Amino acid sequence: MYIATTRRRVPMRRFLKKATKGAAFCFVTVLLLLAGGSRARAQQSDTPDHAFSVTPHVAATPVAGGYVRLRMVRVVDQTGLTEPTEALRMLIPADWKFEGQVRWLRENVSCPENMTALTFRAASPDQRFLLERFPEAFWTSANNAPRDALRRRASCPLRELVSAEDYFSEETLRQARPGAHVLAVKELPEFSNAQKEQMERADSAALSLGNDTTASADSVRINYEYLNDGQMVEEAMVGTIFSIRSRSNLWPLFGKGPRYADVYAIHAGDIYVSRAPEKDPQSGTVLARILVSLRGNPRWSAGRDDVLEQVLRKRLTADDPLPTGKTEAATKKKIAESYRRQEQSHLTRARLYDAAVRPMQSFVHPLSKAIVELNGGFAFAWCNDQDEYILTNDASFNPATQFRENWRQLEPAAPAQP
Repeated sequence: MYIATTRRRVPMRRFLKKATKGAAFCFVTVLLLLAGGSRARAQQSDTPDHAFSVTPHVAATPVAGGYVRLRMVRVVDQTGLTEPTEALRMLIPADWKFEGQVRWLRENVSCPENMTALTFRAASPDQRFLLERFPEAFWTSANNAPRDALRRRASCPLRELVSAEDYFSEETLRQARPGAHVLAVKELPEFSNAQKEQMERADSAALSLGNDTTASADSVRINYEYLNDGQMVEEAMVGTIFSIRSRSNLWPLFGKGPRYADVYAIHAGDIYVSRAPEKDPQSGTVLARILVSLRGNPRWSAGRDDVLEQVLRKRLTADDPLPTGKTEAATKKKIAESYRRQEQSHLTRARLYDAAVRPMQSFVHPLSKAIVELNGGFAFAWCNDQDEYILTNDASFNPATQFRENWRQLEPAAPAQP
């Protein structure tokens, strides 16, 4: 069972011309602290907190009878921006428990990318199903560089290159699940290639500079068991090590040692833990539907990037008050483009849970007229005043009469214009 997170654009210095995301931010910080330069802000996008993207209409196909009842949940950043701002949303079964938060880690001010930790935990009432997201981590690695000098100049932590298997099994797992016993480790080459392609599209500015820059992704699944509340449970952790490597000429800087060095910006992300009964035929489907519904808010990403930009530009320390991030408006087209990128990314990962999972489908809310994205593969959708939704293929099923509750039917949205 495999999941991953949304990637975010982070502006690069002026000599790079454009913006890049994820691991590239740490990469650029290292090179710029070595070589100097100035930064230019990248254009950022925004989306209303109450609306999903406009995605193409997806024709429903027959599925098993009955219905699915879902609830929209959100992770809200309460402190980092000018106002509480939704960072992430997704659909989970209506009776599941959900906890999520955005934490700002002042102690990581020297490496701005490590300053935010977006996490959540969604679990069924009996705890048999669980989906949990862990914080990302950024650091720098280098070959042939004077390590002492590089360590003094680099902002993000400097450490050795490490495989996804070693990092997630020996570090992440030990911290997240103390005492866990690893049962199996499986590399995910096809998924790694998909992650690499997505990163190359997102970081095209950094990778097209013509200075021998390459990207890579290493994804792994770790099955393990551990003692939880007196019972032994089995789970799976999936994560990806993203890296951007650039060959740099260090002679002008140090005047000694190797002439060239390979500098790596490393990003450990897409770290999710899942728990589900192996014998339950619907377990993969349930988790895949949650994963494909994940949507990060470009408005929050813009505000977050603004904070990181200010921290780096002003050279703030852990004792300085953090600046407040400002969001910027964006056109409807840019909002839709941001969500379409996320849609493809999450669909790829969701199909590792269930190869038959459908893309999200757009509906029109009967009251607000806003576009709402719901799980695809259903012909009919209903909503209530509690941010819940019922999906079904049964034309005769009416939850308003069935449950004697206030439910309204949604209409499929028209296909999005290219």
